[in-house]
Amino acid sequence: MKKFLSTAFILIAVPMMAKAPGMPTSAAETPQSIGGSGSGAPQPTATGLTLAKYMQFAKYDGITLSFVVVNAETAELLFPAPAFPPATKYAMRARSGLTTVLFVQGTPQKDLDFSTTFSITQDGETITSTPSNIRNFKAGPVPNGQRIDGVLIFSKKIDLTKPFKLQYEKGAEKELNFADTKGK
Repeated sequence: MKKFLSTAFILIAVPMMAKAPGMPTSAAETPQSIGGSGSGAPQPTATGLTLAKYMQFAKYDGITLSFVVVNAETAELLFPAPAFPPATKYAMRARSGLTTVLFVQGTPQKDLDFSTTFSITQDGETITSTPSNIRNFKAGPVPNGQRIDGVLIFSKKIDLTKPFKLQYEKGAEKELNFADTKGK
């Protein structure tokens, strides 16, 4: 059952160059939910884990994104009520058991021509994604300071115990490794 409800990812924005007022600059300061309390203090889950344990960062032109593994524990923090209906949290947990899902969140530090085309490469296999818009998560211009929220649903589940590359259509790629989370 735990394996069924395990893997997905979330992307949460962190400023690229300088700290903007109220914006995080490290994993310890990142808001702990998509709704974002903005308090900056890591909030432990029922099992005492924090999102920081499941977080890694990647810089793209004009925006820095962080990647957070979503599982049964982290979904409680990432999709809280009333920002999201309970069905959203349960759907994300269920979907993460079937395929790799990334939640994307970012705030551009300059005007940005954004693309929603991302893929993952692991063990020589490239896995494509389908984007789903929540807020400003669409191909095209995004003004400086406008938050982007969306979901990438990948066509296959990956093995989190092995490193993988996340590629962005705009030519950037970042190797990520969540091996220390034991694939949860």
